[in-house]
Amino acid sequence: MSTAIRTLRPFSGLDAFAAIFNQASLTVDDDELESGSRIQLDPATFLRCSAALTFPSVEHASFKDRVARAAETAGVPPHAVGLLVVAKSRRLRLAEIVHQIPFAALDRVDSKLLIADPANRPDSFRTPFSGALIESYLTLFEHLERAPLRPWRLGTWLARADFRLDTSLGSIGFTPLPLSSAVRDRLGLPPDTLRFAEIDPDDIFAPGSVEPVRLWVDEELLSNLTLFPRTSGSLSLQRQLFVDAMTALTLTATRHEEIATLEAVDLGDTLVGGLLDWIADLGPSASEEQHIDARQTWLGVLRDNPVMIIALIENRISKFRGDLVETIKGTAK
Repeated sequence: MSTAIRTLRPFSGLDAFAAIFNQASLTVDDDELESGSRIQLDPATFLRCSAALTFPSVEHASFKDRVARAAETAGVPPHAVGLLVVAKSRRLRLAEIVHQIPFAALDRVDSKLLIADPANRPDSFRTPFSGALIESYLTLFEHLERAPLRPWRLGTWLARADFRLDTSLGSIGFTPLPLSSAVRDRLGLPPDTLRFAEIDPDDIFAPGSVEPVRLWVDEELLSNLTLFPRTSGSLSLQRQLFVDAMTALTLTATRHEEIATLEAVDLGDTLVGGLLDWIADLGPSASEEQHIDARQTWLGVLRDNPVMIIALIENRISKFRGDLVETIKGTAK
């Protein structure tokens, strides 16, 4: 029996819309992603990369013409259909509309549709610890008269294409969680605690473990971090939160009973292995043997001098000093 999860939609005639979006691609600098795919970038590249969405023409038919034909097939008036592109950051829960193009203006989609460039970027492209998710939709821009098996509600999507940009930081990352009074009470924390890392020690050496670091952040701070992600203070806090989470991971690892006997080859697809690989920073061209040798070296440092690992974590974070300086230079009280 199949266990695949499918989206069941009570509409007919949407295949032509889907065919348009099946050919969508996202160009990230020199790389091209198909719908549903992902790419991993180093943090510095992520913060300056260009990204553009493309819907290729078919048999010389423009994007607008193809949408019009698909709409007629689905029994939907073409003027009610538009294109919506949203950039998201799942960890900071950001969602920003990058493009909202009604049918009358769909001619501009025949060229590449810019999502980000070094000078102009959605907020989600400024969060190297979260990465970005690009969601594009053909959707109803108008409320229609209700009819059987036909989309009619304003905002109903008719086709979609998603693309994901991850960073090497995100692969060893965490999700900030709101630290409320109730959570402080549950964790036995004093009332003015702003950050607290919660880690299950058994998870950090488990292959494929997903975000075992639960970093609780004061709910007011976290709310403002989401509202104002571009400020130097916000960027500084994002970087500091990563240092906090990885410091907690480092200290938990050094106290683990298995740390004395583990070898580099044992770490495999584990959070600690990912952290050590990130510190080593060998790049994609390094061989597996080189990765294992470097991991063994840094595993020894982790055992004998964990504070050096913490220093190296901070050293690897780009622009941390600059953002802190800008924050300190901010408006005086």
